[in-house]
Amino acid sequence: MTMNLKSISTFAAIALLAPVFAFSEIHEYNRRIEFGIEAEAGFSNNVVSASDVLVKELVIDLQEFDDKLPRHGLTTEFMLEENNYFNMDINGKFRLGFFAGASGSGYLNLGKGIFDFLAKGLEVGDSYEATMNIYTDLYLNAGASFRTNIGGLGITVKPTYFVPLVYIPNTKASFSWDTSSSGKLQAKAKANLSVYSAVNLEKLFGDGDEEDDETEGGNEGDDEDESGLQIKEEIMNALSRGGVDLTFGVEYPFIGRVLEAGIYGRIPLIPGKLDYSMSKEINASVYTSENGLIDVINGNSPETEMDVGDTTYSDEPYKLHRPLKFGFEGVYRPHGDTFLVYSMLGFALRSPFSSSVKMYPEYALTGTAKFYNFLGLTLGMKYTDMVFSNQLNFMINTHIFELDTGVALRSPHFFRSFTGAGASVYVALKFGI
Repeated sequence: MTMNLKSISTFAAIALLAPVFAFSEIHEYNRRIEFGIEAEAGFSNNVVSASDVLVKELVIDLQEFDDKLPRHGLTTEFMLEENNYFNMDINGKFRLGFFAGASGSGYLNLGKGIFDFLAKGLEVGDSYEATMNIYTDLYLNAGASFRTNIGGLGITVKPTYFVPLVYIPNTKASFSWDTSSSGKLQAKAKANLSVYSAVNLEKLFGDGDEEDDETEGGNEGDDEDESGLQIKEEIMNALSRGGVDLTFGVEYPFIGRVLEAGIYGRIPLIPGKLDYSMSKEINASVYTSENGLIDVINGNSPETEMDVGDTTYSDEPYKLHRPLKFGFEGVYRPHGDTFLVYSMLGFALRSPFSSSVKMYPEYALTGTAKFYNFLGLTLGMKYTDMVFSNQLNFMINTHIFELDTGVALRSPHFFRSFTGAGASVYVALKFGI
């Protein structure tokens, strides 16, 4: 039996492309075996734009700043993420991968009442109320990923072991100022802050008298060895107190590689634990008698009541999960790999199964153009982790080596995210065959 040249060429093309089509997916990889490292960091606020600070002479006008503030005040936020991974595509039908990295985020909100007071001052008959909110988390993570096709569905599962390092739950402090028409002044402040950590905070911030008494008269070299041993034990203990969650994806090619869509999610399974905490409660009030405001203006001190509790330390474990997530995503490739549109819509629960749980939506819409898969350009916008982001990414891919770089304008405020109120930088290096 003979085969003509056209038949041989067709058979060869099918043989080469079959693994790609058999393993078609929303988030495709460019290599069968790939090592990669990627990192992103960002910071933003919801009021101050780049044009406000990039001026010849910077003038701070508190009244103007206060007028620009939204009703919930000034919010600043940060994020960082680093990931190292190895992926291996087996026969175009099964992929195995391993990864390890770190992630962190946080925000600080200062209520508008604080700036109203700073900008307008306090006059007879005025009253102000304000709040301050803070949140921070920092994790290490490692895990494996598995991808295969079952009954036409592309299924990805990614069990992850995460180690919490630092956690400050959403904490609120309240303030109030009030003056009556008779000149009576009353101001109050209340806050209860707790910080949870993987390391002993009492050793870092406590007075250390007990430890000093125990080590007094000891050999300096022995002390250093003991200190090094304690640090090693704390590190091993922190790594052993991690939790587990499961990220998954299920997708279906409705029109081959042209249109694919599916669901994704992250399910908390086992909480991580932080063994150490530090707490402090503050209740303070300042008040005067009738016409006392005039006395204060004349230089007399008001009466005060200050109840600042002692800083308390605890080694009672605190349990926490990474955010729960669920949503829908899809990709549309009208012209193969030349151009694609990716979209995502979902929701997340930060601090699930806790009293400070918070639910918020997430979405993304990006468009990517590629030139023979050698050069790529991506434009898009997204709202994730309660921050709006408008991104521009650039790719250079030589197949063996790939460099991805990106910048984004970001902000907790939608319109400010277009004005340079914050930014993030992304870099990824990928190697393989």
